[in-house]
Amino acid sequence: MDLGRVAQALYPLLDDACDVLQATQCKALAERRWFDAVCPILGFSG
Repeated sequence: MDLGRVAQALYPLLDDACDVLQATQCKALAERRWFDAVCPILGFSG
């Protein structure tokens, strides 16, 4: 098994996975900020 070839094959997958993770983190952060802003107005503690 040629590790170089395996690594080359995995790089695009890892790159895509990182993009997905970053997008997920951004979405989670945006939702968190939204909750932080709205929950006190509604009387909930976030």
